[in-house]
Amino acid sequence: MNARRVALGWIAVAGLVASAHGSSVPGGAACATGEAVVFDCALKGGKVAVLCAAPGFPGAGTGLQYRFGTPAAAELRFPQVPTAGVATPFRYSATGYSGGGEAHIRFANGGYDYVLFSRTVRGEARAGGPGQPRFSSGVVVRKDHKTLAVRNCQRGDALKMDVQAHLPAEDFEDIDELP
Repeated sequence: MNARRVALGWIAVAGLVASAHGSSVPGGAACATGEAVVFDCALKGGKVAVLCAAPGFPGAGTGLQYRFGTPAAAELRFPQVPTAGVATPFRYSATGYSGGGEAHIRFANGGYDYVLFSRTVRGEARAGGPGQPRFSSGVVVRKDHKTLAVRNCQRGDALKMDVQAHLPAEDFEDIDELP
């Protein structure tokens, strides 16, 4: 079995996991009017992965919600009711690179870890000047620290809002499979 077929198989598994934890949820996966867009990732096949902040975030009683699916129909909404503060299921980590950096927003759902990532790395130097930065973002699905799927965003930088100060911090974990 070739590597591409294996990778596509794991992406299908990730879709099944998402469906098992939130299928038939009414409403689309896009952030609603009045919500702030924290992470906005257009994926192949017309799917989106977004992290939305409730109006007034980070105020009391407001929180974040991850959504995956099409703009017309969410396959996964997590958590079902957004929570904030210490109770939030989302964790933030980041690291710096020479010429860039990487940020992760992670949550666990049903034994799986979902990592929303956004990274900037310096490109190869060219004659007469430095390399141009390269941006990549996406969603990683992991179980027991093993990567099952990486879904890359169609546009480079998906992180739209700095939430570092509003999420509990955790140690940065390098994910070797990122582009």
